[in-house]
Amino acid sequence: NEIDELSFNALTDEDIKELIPVLGPRKKFILKYNVYVKLEQGTKSISSSPEEDELTTIPQYNKPTCFLGLHDIERSLGLGNNFPDFNLRNLLETSPNGKAILNYYTEHKILDDSSRTILVDTIVRHIYLYIVQHRLKQEQYGVITNKIIQLFPEEVGATYYSPYVPKRSNGGGKCVLAKGRLVDKVRNILFRSGDTVSHRKRKINETDVEPQNTPPLDSETQSSITFLKFFDEPWDEVVSHWKNTVDYRRNSKVLGVSDFMSEWPILRNNKSTSLINLDFEYCYKNSSLLLLNNWNKFWDTIIATKGKHIPTNIVSFINIIEDTNTSTDIKILCQLKVLCHIIPPKGRMRTKKEDWKFSINECEESIVLTVPCAGDVEKEITGQREKAYLRKYHCFINSHIHYSALEMWRKK
Repeated sequence: NEIDELSFNALTDEDIKELIPVLGPRKKFILKYNVYVKLEQGTKSISSSPEEDELTTIPQYNKPTCFLGLHDIERSLGLGNNFPDFNLRNLLETSPNGKAILNYYTEHKILDDSSRTILVDTIVRHIYLYIVQHRLKQEQYGVITNKIIQLFPEEVGATYYSPYVPKRSNGGGKCVLAKGRLVDKVRNILFRSGDTVSHRKRKINETDVEPQNTPPLDSETQSSITFLKFFDEPWDEVVSHWKNTVDYRRNSKVLGVSDFMSEWPILRNNKSTSLINLDFEYCYKNSSLLLLNNWNKFWDTIIATKGKHIPTNIVSFINIIEDTNTSTDIKILCQLKVLCHIIPPKGRMRTKKEDWKFSINECEESIVLTVPCAGDVEKEITGQREKAYLRKYHCFINSHIHYSALEMWRKK
């Protein structure tokens, strides 16, 4: 429809109805368009004195950045961040192609895309040393945008910066990320330069954090650590050494599970679950049996919350659980089977190359596997072997018998 920025700002309700005849999309567009219009009106209404700001109907502490006057924004920034101040006209007059931008605007009263690209590039390069060390805040983007609007009054502020709109403030029901030519240019120049990779990961530099002096290990603790790294029997001594090192583990700075397993290889032993239980009991006194004692309450809460989302392929297990003739052991097996399907893990990430990211289907079948009859247990074990995933398989058969496939493996 050949709508440029000037004609876009002059759209009427009849124009919008003609452009978007369907009611639903038109309503969504109007909500976004009204936010855009208010943003532009606030960007161009830059106050020249504090008295003018007092006449506005929006309280100062509630006004978005682009609705504030330039002096308000600069005052809110303070001098602590050393944000570079500059005169945009002087900057353009002393930079390559800058005068061409001024001359083009004088002649056409608006900038074209090429001029806007050069303008944004000139500004971002001027403040490059600052953005390498600091993230630009919403107020700082507002300062730059207001400088552009002051020099080029007919320009649209949202072209250069549109602030973040939280979900609760957006009529569309979704949050809107910050966008615009300034945001894109800052992101791209930082990505291409590579100068900020090590500086922008954390808000606090490592040099700003006081080093924590770890107390030296006594000989007994060091001896226990060495024993646990190289020996896994006799088990009574393992338990004793494990208890001696509990404080050392609590103060450990290990970040991931794989690193923790590497530091404590004893956890790969088949009896290691008892060691984990000892640590849990040490940290949470008299709490180790709470889950077991409150299992039925936990199960009822899960079913009440997620009962409507039970997949059809495990409804039969729900029927077995609700059957009064089902034994407690069988009931718990069925509950574990159902839990994997009701609450499958999502949003998993691979932090290291050696970490394996299991699919949702694999996670659903990771605790309890089922087969139609007892004769299919061996076939299921063979199939899982071929997949090279070693787990403890508990295969449930009908409502009266269950086999531990792991025990059958060991007998071989």
